[in-house]
Parts: sequence; C-alpha cells; structure tokens
Amino acid sequence: MLRIQQVVPNGGAADAGLGPGDAIVAIDGTRVTELGFDRATGAIRGLEGTTVTLRIRRGDRELDIVVVRKLVRI
Repeated sequence: MLRIQQVVPNGGAADAGLGPGDAIVAIDGTRVTELGFDRATGAIRGLEGTTVTLRIRRGDRELDIVVVRKLVRI
C-alpha cells in the first residue's frame, strides 16, 4: 500500500479528489503489494492525458478512482 502524503495543486490526483491520508492499494487492477514500490510508482506515472485507475482505501472503504495524468511542474 502507498499512502498519499501530499498532492500537487491542479495535478491529476488533486483533480480526481485524492488527498493526504488516502492509501493506494491497487493500480489498474494490480495490488501494490505485488508490484513493489518502484514498479507501483512507475505504473502511476505515464503520458499526460492518459488515465490510470487507482483503488483507494479511505477509512474503512475502498473505491476506484480514475486519474487523468497531467504534467506536474513543481
């Protein structure tokens, strides 16, 4: 599981409603525990305008959220 610490304002995660404390448990249907940290973060990244489906644990619920990838400039 990957726990979100912060999101970039106007980034894809923020636009999708993700926030600090949300936990990513699966990426496009594959559990984070199967991917490991490096492959999981690589699977989240991608070309701007493409989508990734994240299964999020928020409190005691899990929900799927589709995130449109955006170019992030910090």
